[in-house]
Amino acid sequence: MMHPPAEWSPLPKVATESNVVPVAKECFAAAASALRSMTDADLFDPWTFVASPHAARMPRIAAVRTHTLQHRVHHRAQLGVYLRLLGIPVPGLYGMPSAHEPWDA
Repeated sequence: MMHPPAEWSPLPKVATESNVVPVAKECFAAAASALRSMTDADLFDPWTFVASPHAARMPRIAAVRTHTLQHRVHHRAQLGVYLRLLGIPVPGLYGMPSAHEPWDA
């Protein structure tokens, strides 16, 4: 079994539904800060993603894109589906209004 490096912080606990957004914002801010502190050389260092028994080795920047950004987009799309199924207006994405919001074109 692989263990995270000693410098990893434990995942934050989300105690209530009202804590989801603040905790998510805190995590995104920490990730953005970590990325800003990296050099180009750091971003192209090899990184290994392990999901036992499989492993994938790639440059860190590819891991950030694939396992972070694309994964977040996937879950944001899932959230949109769930909101629609529940009859809840879907907020706009990526600076564009949704069908539930007015277009000021």
